[in-house]
Amino acid sequence: MFERLRSIPLFAELAESDLRRICADVSEIELAPGEVLFSEGDEGDAAFLIVGGEVEVVVDDGRRETRLAGR
Repeated sequence: MFERLRSIPLFAELAESDLRRICADVSEIELAPGEVLFSEGDEGDAAFLIVGGEVEVVVDDGRRETRLAGR
């Protein structure tokens, strides 16, 4: 995970000790197509780094779902 994060511009200039601390808290997950990563209203207790695949952001107002972003 260290080398993967180091290759991303956001993390490229971090001190090695800081990047290793981040890596110690990282959990890698893999989702199936259509699986929900998180929902509106969920506790904001994590950050996500998408390294592959596609992401859609959908809002459900109770009457319909609206796609805000995605490819």
